[in-house]
Amino acid sequence: MGSESGCLAVRTWFDSRRVAAFCAAAVLLCTAQEAFAQRKEPPPPQLEKVEITEKLDAPLPLQLQFVDSDGREVLLERYFDGRRPVILTLNYSNCPMLCSLQLNGLVEAMRQMSWDLGDKYQVVTVSIDPQESHQRADLTRQKYLRQYGRPGTADG
Repeated sequence: MGSESGCLAVRTWFDSRRVAAFCAAAVLLCTAQEAFAQRKEPPPPQLEKVEITEKLDAPLPLQLQFVDSDGREVLLERYFDGRRPVILTLNYSNCPMLCSLQLNGLVEAMRQMSWDLGDKYQVVTVSIDPQESHQRADLTRQKYLRQYGRPGTADG
């Protein structure tokens, strides 16, 4: 009889915990639905007229001029030799969250490839931060080359 009431107590405890968890989940779902239904604030004025125009299948404008990590002015065409594919990324190199996630993910994917950077393909990273110096770009470049960890990739 003692074991029977012990089983009943465990079963009752389990059932009441399950009911409590279900109620908590239902409350969370209801409040989450309400939060999603709230109206978003309008974008800041500087973003009101920002648009994205897709130009699928359009060639890259290889005559665009940039400053490389050594401080030299270069044309984009310099990195497109027609022999190797190029991964072109547009990103910030210095921000607290997403920049490092994007660049770390890129390097991790490159490390998993059998192809060697510089030999079989190239990576060109263009900073979208107009305030970023070429010195900062060089520090970022060196950091990710070290993280990539394969010798002979400095020119890739």
